[in-house]
Amino acid sequence: MPTIVVRAQNARGDDLPDAQIDLDGGRLTDKPEGLPIDVDPGPHVLVWRRGSQSGRQEIVVHTAEKNRSVILRVETGEVSTAASGGGAAEAKDRSRPGAAAWIFAGVAVAGAASFGYFGLRGSSEVRDMRADCAGHCPASRVDAAYEKLLIADISLGAALVSAGIATYLFWNAATTPKSSQREVMVSPLAGGAAATWVERF
Repeated sequence: MPTIVVRAQNARGDDLPDAQIDLDGGRLTDKPEGLPIDVDPGPHVLVWRRGSQSGRQEIVVHTAEKNRSVILRVETGEVSTAASGGGAAEAKDRSRPGAAAWIFAGVAVAGAASFGYFGLRGSSEVRDMRADCAGHCPASRVDAAYEKLLIADISLGAALVSAGIATYLFWNAATTPKSSQREVMVSPLAGGAAATWVERF
C-alpha cells in the first residue's frame, strides 16, 4: 500500500498547520500532522481549504510508493501583500528621473540665460547705432550687434527644445519601466550642438 505525506505551505515555504485537506471528496485531515497516510495506487484529487480560500491539486500515486511528499501551495494574504509591495517598489524606481532629464533641464536654463544676456546686449548696441550713426555705421559694429542677436536667437531655440525634452523626461519617468535603457549623447558642433536620443525596451 503506497503512503503519502501531505504538507500545506505558503509561497515562502512556511507550513500552514491550520489548512483543511480533503482527498477524493472525503476529509483527509483538519490539521496536517506530517504523518504518512495510506492511499490506493492511481489518480487522486487533493483539495485544501483555509478560511474563505480553497484550491485543488491532482496527483498520481504509484504502487509501493512510500512516504511520498505532497506539498500543497496555499494562497494567503501574505503573498498578495508581498506582490503589492513589489509593485510599490517598482513604482518608486520609476518615479526617479534619469540623468538625461537633468542634463536637458540644465541646457534649458543655460540657453535661457544666454538668450537674455546676448539679446539685451545686441538690442542695446542696435539702439546705440540708431542714435549715433543711423545708416552709416561701421560694418564691424553692425556685425558685432548682429552676432549677439543671432546667438540670442539660437540660445532661445536651444532653451525651448531642451525644456520640452526635459519636461517629457520628467513626466515620463513615472511610467517608464526600469528595464528600459535610455542613452542621450550630446556632441558639440560648429555654432551649436547635436543631441542623439536612443531608447531600448
